[in-house]
Amino acid sequence: MPSTRTLNIFLAVVRGGSFAAAGAQAGLTAAAVGQQMRALEAELQRPLFDRGARSVALNGAGLALVAPVKDLVARFAALAKVQDDE
Repeated sequence: MPSTRTLNIFLAVVRGGSFAAAGAQAGLTAAAVGQQMRALEAELQRPLFDRGARSVALNGAGLALVAPVKDLVARFAALAKVQDDE
């Protein structure tokens, strides 16, 4: 299971449209984001992005992952809030 940090970085790439934009949101370099995404792809055993010379775009597998990841991250956030309230 990927870490919530990795899943949040994946969503930051989706929102920002690039590793650089995601890195700016997460306080990481574009290279560090790229490493995280390569690790995620290795863990899932499938590419999630089509990579160009200076760009990335979600492929079909990446697009299919967006909604479940958003849901999972929201559930984790809700669980953390409940635990904080106790």
